Amino acid sequence: MSLRKSSLETLPIVFCALLLVGSFEEGFAFDGARKGFILGGGVGAGFLSHEMIFQSRSDTENAAVFLTEFKIGGAPSNSLEVYFISKGAHLADEEITLNAAGVTKYLGKTGTGVFLTGGVGLTTIETSDEGFGLFGGIGFEFAKHFTVETNILYSRVDEASTDSESFSFRVTVNGLAF
Repeated sequence: MSLRKSSLETLPIVFCALLLVGSFEEGFAFDGARKGFILGGGVGAGFLSHEMIFQSRSDTENAAVFLTEFKIGGAPSNSLEVYFISKGAHLADEEITLNAAGVTKYLGKTGTGVFLTGGVGLTTIETSDEGFGLFGGIGFEFAKHFTVETNILYSRVDEASTDSESFSFRVTVNGLAF
């Protein structure tokens, strides 16, 4: 898949994210209140089990992975975030990415402390194979704008000759501007 085609396929996702962000009353404020526009990212480490299923056999790779995250969206309140998120797992010879619609709900009354997170979207292996993916987890805001998060991510890609299934346990440290 060429870079040009890949970029064109992500345009609708970016457009929808911008519409979502623009729909919040206090968008683009960065005033210290979570309500409004949010933008963030993070890095971490995890464990990935990736199984390739061929017609007559299967191969499984279990590995420690470097993780990245990018988040853009909005918060209708100080305790709820709605966003587009890209979660990457970087192996030595390939990359598995989940581009998803996600939600985070902070359990504290002030929108801090413990939170639950989850989402569903499109998984991409390298740049060609696409399928279904989802994630769910729990985290903690240990300082304003900074969180530690653990989650489980599942993805499945069905192709004509090869199917792929991956399951990962992830721990990331994230920063969030709001």
